[in-house]
Amino acid sequence: MKSLGWFIIGLCAGAAGAQSLNIDLAPQAGIPSASYAGMGLPGVWNDATGADAGNLRGLDGLGTGASLGGTFSIFPFMLDDPGTSGDVAALLDDGAWGAGDVLLHLSVNGLDAGVYDVYVYGLAGGMPQERTLFEVGNGYGLTGGAYGGTLVEGLTHAHFTVQVGASGIISIGIAGGIWGQSGYFNGLQLVFDPCLADSNRDGVLNFFDVQLFLSRFAAQDPRADLTFDGVYNFPDVQRFLGLFSAGCP
Repeated sequence: MKSLGWFIIGLCAGAAGAQSLNIDLAPQAGIPSASYAGMGLPGVWNDATGADAGNLRGLDGLGTGASLGGTFSIFPFMLDDPGTSGDVAALLDDGAWGAGDVLLHLSVNGLDAGVYDVYVYGLAGGMPQERTLFEVGNGYGLTGGAYGGTLVEGLTHAHFTVQVGASGIISIGIAGGIWGQSGYFNGLQLVFDPCLADSNRDGVLNFFDVQLFLSRFAAQDPRADLTFDGVYNFPDVQRFLGLFSAGCP
């Protein structure tokens, strides 16, 4: 069994506003530029091991009051994948490893209530045999394989949709995806969803939002589970219609 470490992302006194965050867990291969969106949104990427740790910056580069803490006893790594370059290499060619066969836990605390898309990256560059298991909310996702030139869910990253309640916490578990493997964690993105009815996030409520919601509902996409009970049924449709009728804030 590999050594177990703990990451905790916490907040200083006072909660950070509902917002999106980009976090790179190690700087060995560099930090992605602010123009790089990954699977989330473009904006400033925080260096989890540097000065940003004391005051995480939002996408606009301004301090949020969020901070990183913990023992960081797992091992940083750099694995140069021959298929990556630029911002992709800065994100995927380094990170932290060593979770092994026991879940390493990371928590994001002090978030405002609401819905967040959570993207967690777990690729061991040049080692396609390695797999990483992520647990977020009530869901699980497996990453790893041979990088093919683009970000692909289930290979480079896992995606979760999480409803944050009064606790203000998003909890993330990381472990080796296959017995005896280490588990690799490159970084994460949080994307706050200010309006659940605006399915395509273009700032306009129209037929295309309804169409996209129904498509997700039919595919049992987590973004269509608007009651967050793990079941896709009429209450989800009912809530979407209610939110759509009410309009966005």
